[in-house]
Amino acid sequence: MTPKTAITRALSNYATFSGRAVRAEYWWFALFFLVGGLLLGVVDATLFGTNVATTRTGDGAASLVLRGASGPISTIFSLALIVPFLAVGWRRMHDTGRRGLYLLYPFIVMIGLTAFLDLAGPALERASTGIVFTALAGIGLFALALSPLVVFYWLSRPSEPRENQWGPVPAEAAS
Repeated sequence: MTPKTAITRALSNYATFSGRAVRAEYWWFALFFLVGGLLLGVVDATLFGTNVATTRTGDGAASLVLRGASGPISTIFSLALIVPFLAVGWRRMHDTGRRGLYLLYPFIVMIGLTAFLDLAGPALERASTGIVFTALAGIGLFALALSPLVVFYWLSRPSEPRENQWGPVPAEAAS
């Protein structure tokens, strides 16, 4: 599959979360999304300037801080393509034999960990040693750090060689 075909197919299935997407379609579109955002970020910086502030530390040394690096053009580009990016990732998960919801696994872990720390954290912190809180928070942070790697691994897997519950084998995967 050529990059142009992959990007065109992903955009033509703008909000289609059913079916399957081959590995090349997903990764070419992901590269387009990344490179497009970076290039438009450079255009934003050229047209609108950068939000760089100079701060002074206590010892008088100056440091540069980049604030709000995303400009209006790259933001519009990202917002316009977030739905097709999620849709092609969802279909890619289907192609590997997994539910599309698994694409959101890192976000689910992050929401769960945040809820746990907000709700159970104060009670567990009041415990005499706080070991339970520290252990559970450490396990949650480990799961949060590991979850994007797991999703990346799933997205990089080959297509299922046979028809699955989300549809027939895409033509590109069959050849």
